[in-house]
Amino acid sequence: MFSQKITHLLVIFCCGLLLTSCELVPNRESLEQHHIQKISQSSAKEGITTIFNQATPPKHVTLLLPLSDKLSASGQAIRNGFLTAHYYAKQHGQPIPEMDFIDTTQGNLQNLYQKAVASGADFIVGPLTKSEVTTFMSGNPPLVPILALNTVDNYLDHPLNNLYQFGLAPQDEAIQIANKIIRDGHKKVLVIAPASTWGANLVSVFKSNLTHLGGTIVDQLNYDKQTDFSSEISSLLKVNKTQTKQTSSQIKKSDLASYRRQDFDAIFIIAKPEEARQINPLLKFYYAGDIPAYATSLIYSGTPNSQLDFDLDGIIFCDLPWVLRNSNELPQYLQATQQQITSTLPGYTIATSKLYALGIDSYNLMRFLNQKGLFPKQGLIGATGTLFLTPSNHIYRRLEWVKMQDGKPANLSEF
Repeated sequence: MFSQKITHLLVIFCCGLLLTSCELVPNRESLEQHHIQKISQSSAKEGITTIFNQATPPKHVTLLLPLSDKLSASGQAIRNGFLTAHYYAKQHGQPIPEMDFIDTTQGNLQNLYQKAVASGADFIVGPLTKSEVTTFMSGNPPLVPILALNTVDNYLDHPLNNLYQFGLAPQDEAIQIANKIIRDGHKKVLVIAPASTWGANLVSVFKSNLTHLGGTIVDQLNYDKQTDFSSEISSLLKVNKTQTKQTSSQIKKSDLASYRRQDFDAIFIIAKPEEARQINPLLKFYYAGDIPAYATSLIYSGTPNSQLDFDLDGIIFCDLPWVLRNSNELPQYLQATQQQITSTLPGYTIATSKLYALGIDSYNLMRFLNQKGLFPKQGLIGATGTLFLTPSNHIYRRLEWVKMQDGKPANLSEF
């Protein structure tokens, strides 16, 4: 553990994006819908000076992170993102808290928390794992505010005062994909997902919100490493084997859709790039190329590779601004921190980039959570998305949407 004085940054820009009437917080957050509301560019701009001048950082923050053992790379990436935001803050004359780091692998979590408080911490960032967050959820509300870097599944059931949950939960994506499918005018969905507990949980969140918005899952394919995608996708789409025996010269393009089932109008895919590069071409091969396909960010490696990702063309997915935008498209403070990270930290990789973004946003969230009454209802634009504080003390991330075109993510506004 080490201490040093730092300066605190708040150069997050207030969100000025227009939300459509269908950009809903999902069913399980129905009581929180008013916290993600429609605003104008002018209203966001008018509030920014007052908000930044009033918000005050904590005097002493301690980070509880795994800095050794198997999660050390994740903990160190978050720490480095946090520190990079600190150095940017220092250069811009922001107020300074003291800062400590405690390795959560070195003792009992509750004891480490008490140690941090005894050392003068008036704000805690961390812990990282869901099980550690559950430890805090099972006790009394903490005396010192905690910004946990994960989200438990039942965070709505037992929200605690002074405990905020913020992470890169894929459930956020499933929720927003369900919203977008409905917003795009679709209701009947085929699902292709891993045959695992993780995949089932994600589909459950998607289904809950899709159903709440008036949609339904028509059918589902669960795959594993042994799955024959060609056979299983053909079966999922109920391809008429008799009709498809015709030669290509006998097939009219207008008749292609009639060779497969007709009871769906969207597809939801949960797959890594390797699997998605098999799935998407087969959907087209089996006459579903005219049906919009939506996916989680899992399908994209984070590095543009048109030669490999050409097979993903047409898939719509959401992800972090930090990943999707070119550096010169990011807000100035994110441009500066990204440049600092990529040029000076050899441990920065595509695999850890989202954790660096989590660290940056965690640093910037402290100031508002230290005085949560000042948290802008219109949201804060961060590296991990546009951030909203909900009544259950959850940091909800609204992500950005792209469509794969010519093997690269393209902003949906371009279509």
